[in-house]
Amino acid sequence: MEKEIELIRNSEFIVSSIREYINNGMFFDIFEIADMKDIFKSNKLSAENFVALLKDGMKRVSTSKLYRYFRNITSSITNIQDAIIILKAMKKCLKLKVLNDIIKLIEQNYNTNNDFEKRINNLEESVQKLREENEDLKRISHSNDFLKSYLSQYKKSKDFDLIYKFFENLSEKGNQIVMKKSCKEKISEKKNNNGDTVVRVAIEKGNLNLVKSLIECGCNKSSKNKYGSDLLIIASYNGKLDIVKYLISIGFDKETKNKLGYTPLTCAANHGHLDVIKYLVSIGADYNVKDHKDKLTPLMWAAFSGHLEIVKYLASLGADIEAKDSKGNSPLTWATIRRHFELVKYLVLEAHVETNQPNLRGKTPLDYALKYETNDDCSKEIVRILVESRFK
Repeated sequence: MEKEIELIRNSEFIVSSIREYINNGMFFDIFEIADMKDIFKSNKLSAENFVALLKDGMKRVSTSKLYRYFRNITSSITNIQDAIIILKAMKKCLKLKVLNDIIKLIEQNYNTNNDFEKRINNLEESVQKLREENEDLKRISHSNDFLKSYLSQYKKSKDFDLIYKFFENLSEKGNQIVMKKSCKEKISEKKNNNGDTVVRVAIEKGNLNLVKSLIECGCNKSSKNKYGSDLLIIASYNGKLDIVKYLISIGFDKETKNKLGYTPLTCAANHGHLDVIKYLVSIGADYNVKDHKDKLTPLMWAAFSGHLEIVKYLASLGADIEAKDSKGNSPLTWATIRRHFELVKYLVLEAHVETNQPNLRGKTPLDYALKYETNDDCSKEIVRILVESRFK
């Protein structure tokens, strides 16, 4: 029993277990005022426990007795906030109005110091940021000097294949910084023997990623080749549907024309790219447009080049299958001259076009069939179909 009492009265144990005493409402039942001096002779309560004990005492003992209890209790105040918490608790307990002004003054000074501390911290952060930005600028300056030296070899080079490969590698690696710098230095505007720039060759090759990278990094997207064809016409001419769609999405005109009056749809029809034609038609492209010089429509160009499926598709849309060019030649005339047997067969036997209509020279499709007739079966069949059509 004596050991238990000794343990209870052990000051270090008491202070470390103060919360348990408070929560169980035991402190003021177990300990007397006289015990305080011994317990807190070499031990201090935290501010939080000091306030908790004070609040518990307000419920259990009189104010005068509480004062005597706390006369010898000390607290380890580590900051202004601890001091304010204890003063507020004491003000509430002892009802001393003078503490109001003291607490207010301390809080004002604390807030002022906090503001100064924040400003100092902000200034220190700003200084650090400036230092970092300065280092970044030094690195960028060094990088720019290196990049300028690196790009100079391509700027001076006349090897277009080397330059194209350079841009192709940049695109594959996603190196937008060097790509932008290269476009700014006009390296992307270098031309091959045909007068084509990097972006035009990328379109011909069907390299959509490179086309996108070049345009996004500032190459001349308004450039035209020697025929006045812009990027969209070149993409349509080469049947690069994904590039056609991309160029349309960034604002290229579906009705753009080159020097000869060829539109994207005209070029696609002439070169047999049905998928491109269908897409252009779906976004409202004119499929009856005529070029400047010969006045051929897309359907006539398809007939000229022997693209049967394109002729059928355009005819199904309502394209004029009897249209005449500047010399009075019809799609049938061109199909006959170019000896496209399947096309002649379709136009005469399925589309039932006029077979005896002469052009401005007074020549009919049959006249041309006889003029260009050879010993091959194709020529003979064309003549036969045209001759028989006269008697139907």
